[in-house]
Amino acid sequence: MNLQRQSTPYESGDTYGYTTAPTEEQEGGINLRILLATVWRGRWIIMLCVAVGLVMAYLIISQMRPVYVASGTMLFRSGETNVTDIRTVVLAEENLSNEIQILLSTSLLGAVVDRLGMVSSAPEVPSPPPSFQIRDLINWRTYVSPEFLASIGIVDPPAPQAPPDASTLQDRRRLGAIYRIRGSLSLNPIPNSRVITISYRSGNPAEAARIVNAVADEFIRNQLQAKVDATRAASEWLGDRINSLRVRVENAELAVEAARSRQNAAAGQSSQVTQQQLQAISGQLAAARAERASAEVSYRAAEAALAAGPSEISTISLFRDAPVIQRLRSREDELLDQDANLATFASSSPNRVFIRAEIDRIQQSIRNEAASIVRTLENDLEVARARENVLQDQVSAIEELNQEQRRGEVQLRQLEREAEASRVLYENFLGRLEETQQQETLVAADARLLTRAEVPTTPVGAGKKRVLLMFIVLGVGAGIGIIFLLDKLNNTFRGVKQLEDYTGLPVLAVLPTVGAEMDRSEVIEQLYEKPNGHLAEAVRNLRTSLLFGSAKTAPKVVVFTSSVPGEGKSTSSLLLALTSQQMGRSAIIVDCDMRLRGISSLVQHEDDRPGLLSVLKGTATVDEAVDVDPNTGLMILACRPGETDRTLSAADIVASRYFSDLVTHLSKVFDLVVLDTPPVLAVADARIAASLADAIVYAVRWDDTPRGAVVEGLRELRGVDAPIAGLALTMVDNDRVATYAYEGYGHYRARYSEYYQ
Repeated sequence: MNLQRQSTPYESGDTYGYTTAPTEEQEGGINLRILLATVWRGRWIIMLCVAVGLVMAYLIISQMRPVYVASGTMLFRSGETNVTDIRTVVLAEENLSNEIQILLSTSLLGAVVDRLGMVSSAPEVPSPPPSFQIRDLINWRTYVSPEFLASIGIVDPPAPQAPPDASTLQDRRRLGAIYRIRGSLSLNPIPNSRVITISYRSGNPAEAARIVNAVADEFIRNQLQAKVDATRAASEWLGDRINSLRVRVENAELAVEAARSRQNAAAGQSSQVTQQQLQAISGQLAAARAERASAEVSYRAAEAALAAGPSEISTISLFRDAPVIQRLRSREDELLDQDANLATFASSSPNRVFIRAEIDRIQQSIRNEAASIVRTLENDLEVARARENVLQDQVSAIEELNQEQRRGEVQLRQLEREAEASRVLYENFLGRLEETQQQETLVAADARLLTRAEVPTTPVGAGKKRVLLMFIVLGVGAGIGIIFLLDKLNNTFRGVKQLEDYTGLPVLAVLPTVGAEMDRSEVIEQLYEKPNGHLAEAVRNLRTSLLFGSAKTAPKVVVFTSSVPGEGKSTSSLLLALTSQQMGRSAIIVDCDMRLRGISSLVQHEDDRPGLLSVLKGTATVDEAVDVDPNTGLMILACRPGETDRTLSAADIVASRYFSDLVTHLSKVFDLVVLDTPPVLAVADARIAASLADAIVYAVRWDDTPRGAVVEGLRELRGVDAPIAGLALTMVDNDRVATYAYEGYGHYRARYSEYYQ
């Protein structure tokens, strides 16, 4: 067979990228359509769970007895009839929650049980079962009864137990009746009011009404008795408190009088007299200080003038105004006049000597007189100082006495305040005692029964409806929970976007399944019988994605591989080669899976015809080894059953230079060379063949291939820098895929199915 190369120019690149519009999940929203589709897909699970819930509800409802509910209402007041603020003595709680706790208290319900005589008919409270411990699991006595051991003589029979005490049995039955009433009693406050609705559920309508009225009456009776007891207790407490306050007031007043007497006896005079004395002596002290200062100034000036000489003595008014000095000054002036006259007319007269001597004597007398005046001023200064000191001592003594009196007055005022406070408190308690004694005659309950419970005539049916609705809701909820749990536990790929997001690679095509029991040849027949069907259009989509998915040149050598066997890899490679041939482009598929030889099984082999290994060994040409399918005209190059060489491994064959040369030769002859390689995780053939490929298509089986296997297989290919063009989602169930998502293949193919035949 002569193989001629048919070439067609392509203008596309060697890189494969894609862009998608943002979805609701990428934009941060929740895709309600996907959630509803998930729920709809598991509707049979929900229906099954609801059916189970209905059966359980029927079993429970069939065992329910008719229940009668009797109700009454009580109004809780704030004590409007009180004539005094008794709550300052008795701290009464007015919160409705507290009243509800009182209505449910064991003491009140016990009084109701005793009043209605319910102890004799009530079952006793069962004793708690013995605690179970882990070591009991390995103890043989846990599984063998003591009675059996005693019957065969292994252990002694238990000693007979004494019958229970009658009083103990009575108490247990009484407690059981209280618990029964509390479990069936309901208290519901009416909003924005002080009214509580008391309801009781029972199978006996008369008993329900009787218990509601008994609870309300017992509460009112307890309220009245509690108020009377509280008022009496308050009166007794106030009486005891008044007696102690009376003694306290008397002691405080005696302490005030004793303090006042001690203060007057210690001072000898009142504080007012002391204050007046202090003011008078303080005035005298101020005058003495002024007098002493004046005397000191006069003395200092006179002393300084005397020390300065005769010329300064006349400048001091104290000296100038002295009578003796004035007479001596007058006599001196006369002698000076006489001396001046003699000096004019007889300067050498002997009288001038006498006059001079007399003038000197007079001046000496003036100085002596001035000195005497200075001494007098000094004595006056000393006297003024002494008087000032005496007055200062008197002021200090009086001030000390005044301070002592003030301290005594502070203590006295403190005692007076304490006495006054005790007196006021005593008077207040006297008033409260009188008010409390008057309150005993006006005691009224803080609650009254507005509506007494009547005997109900019809049972309530809400219980059965509630049980039915509850189990329906539980069934729906359990079904939805199981659906989402199964969805989360699924480890496969069910959508295009899910696969792209998980792997980071584009999905080139989605290849549907055409039948669960069809083999590979029947799938090929389906492709030819329905050229416009789902399968044919999907394969054309794969071919288009490969040819026009890059920006440079169309790939010539395309490798098909997958993670594990059974993912539709070989069938997909066959379909791609067939659709390329239908377009008039030459294509050949090389079966590189030399272990299983899935594609070569489609061709009727002649015993003496060479195969792929013969071409690689050089014993045959490509024309001799290529098989042509008589139905489709597809060219297939595969290994023959009889040419297997056990000395060579399949990986070594793919890695050989001869295989590389063969692929290069085929790419020059054919427009498309498809290499069908084994799964990546099974053997290393696909990674070796990746170096020869222009593009690699990675097949992933819908709802079957584990996610970890896909990620691991892609990691193996990326480790050798394989040119992965994208993914092919194979064997997709068109009827089921539409229920898994509202975007992508399943949604739009289902909506536009009229385009497919």
